[in-house]
Amino acid sequence: MAGSFPMGRVLGQIWGYTKARGSAVPGRVMPDFGAFLDSETILFDAGVGISTLTLSRLVDLVVYIKGLQK
Repeated sequence: MAGSFPMGRVLGQIWGYTKARGSAVPGRVMPDFGAFLDSETILFDAGVGISTLTLSRLVDLVVYIKGLQK
């Protein structure tokens, strides 16, 4: 990673994408925040060159977390 923010991995941990793929370590996926994150979807590229429909509040949260990284 060399100091880069792993946007896709963070999205996966919060929303549970990693759990859906069966690669999550038990206890490592955040609890269901579906009601809090429920919002319109927007096209978002997590840094891999592919834009996908993603909940806008989920994007806001991950962008905020990225801003905490120094």
